[in-house]
Amino acid sequence: MRLLFSFAGRFDRLLTSNEFSGFNVVMIGANQRTRSRCMNFTIPVWRTFRRTPALSHSFGDNWNNTNISKLHIPTNKQYDPASNMTEERYQAAIAAFDQANAEDPNKEMADGKEYPKELLYAERMSEMQERYVPEASEAVKLAVRAQHIQRRKIPRSDYPMNRQGYLQWRTGLYKFHAETAGRIMQEVGYDDAMVERVKIIVSKKGLKVNPETQLMEDVADLVFIEHYMTGFAGQHPEYDEAKWIQIIHKTWQKMSPRAHEFALAGKIKLPEALVPLILKAVR
Repeated sequence: MRLLFSFAGRFDRLLTSNEFSGFNVVMIGANQRTRSRCMNFTIPVWRTFRRTPALSHSFGDNWNNTNISKLHIPTNKQYDPASNMTEERYQAAIAAFDQANAEDPNKEMADGKEYPKELLYAERMSEMQERYVPEASEAVKLAVRAQHIQRRKIPRSDYPMNRQGYLQWRTGLYKFHAETAGRIMQEVGYDDAMVERVKIIVSKKGLKVNPETQLMEDVADLVFIEHYMTGFAGQHPEYDEAKWIQIIHKTWQKMSPRAHEFALAGKIKLPEALVPLILKAVR
């Protein structure tokens, strides 16, 4: 390997692989274009360094083989092309998910500000995921953000208004969300393996079996309890206590023990009016 050494914006010295071993070198004094190309190489321990006029000019006459320690060589950051590419893909996917959800004509107020409904939901999902499981995999983070992507395109009114129609609608939604998220991920450069992994999570396959699917389900249920349960109650004043206990119990059953502990430890805001019913349902 050949390493290009630059000082004060010019190229002073070409160092070859037999001259270095074992530490990081960064471009000192290089211009922005040089730094963007050359910064933070990891190369094999110092072996030999021949004094050259260029280096003497740059460092002064005191430069010699024994005072290399005077060169500041930071080691806290290493250039990792694969990591950078993954982060770029991830950010591009999140931005594309958000753009798709920002087109939602349905609006919702939060903290005195109006949001596209599904964009707000997506942001709440990511916020809850960071609170509940900050160590989640990239696949889970993507799935969490895309769980309701463009839901407006599959309205409930397109299906029969009965139990069977509801189940058909939910099944159609899972497939639509998974396919939409997968298509966007492919467009920003994700490989087929990661796309399929996220699609499995978004479509809720392997609940209670696939840990990543379970994590997304936990996040969705925690978001529902904190942000949407009160509104849902307002839409169904006809529900009696027994019906509410049944709904809460079903939600609770889908959650993992970790999510139960998280909710009961006061780490989410429970809807005050429903707290007695929630406690009764989860006992």
